Amino acid sequence: MTGCSCGDAQREIEEYLQRECCEERRDEIRRRLACCPECFGELEISERLVDRVRECCQEAAPSEVRARVLAAIRVTPCGSGGDC
Repeated sequence: MTGCSCGDAQREIEEYLQRECCEERRDEIRRRLACCPECFGELEISERLVDRVRECCQEAAPSEVRARVLAAIRVTPCGSGGDC
């Protein structure tokens, strides 16, 4: 990859996916990774995976499932000593 190692690319991919930077920086990361087919492929696969997880996390669980989970949380002691 021109100008950086694949280890650097991995850090940039994480920064890109976590949206820890401005849009200009994201564009710069994308351009840099485009110089290395392996790194760019990893970015694209990772981006699709993260997008899919975000989509799934927005879906609401059925009300009966939410009620069971909340009931289980209420009866489960927190911490080993039961202190909250």
